[in-house]
Amino acid sequence: MLSKIQPLQDAALAELANANTPTDLEWWRAKYLGTKTVEGEVRKMMGWIKDVPGPDKKAFGAAAQAANKAITDAFEAKKAGAGAAAPKPTGPLLDITEPAVAPTIGREHVITQTVRDLVGIFARMGFAV
Repeated sequence: MLSKIQPLQDAALAELANANTPTDLEWWRAKYLGTKTVEGEVRKMMGWIKDVPGPDKKAFGAAAQAANKAITDAFEAKKAGAGAAAPKPTGPLLDITEPAVAPTIGREHVITQTVRDLVGIFARMGFAV
């Protein structure tokens, strides 16, 4: 079991090095550091301890914790670096010369809203309504 930790760590760090976009980083995070709903590879590795014989549990646990820390630290560093590399807007965030949107009074009737929703649903399914 102890021999499975290093290849997992190497694969995780190699894939992390290739993840350059925020989408890639999120995919990598889900695959390796997943949560309870999406069990990641590192979480699975931590569950292997139950299959390790008694005398080897301490060594396995220490190696697994070290790999977990190395993988998590590398991800945090990559995530911080990706956030810093994002371009900052240079111009004004709000164009005050643009005319304001006129406020609407009231709202559509409930049946009109339902009909529009149904027409939209059928149109997406390919029907000509």
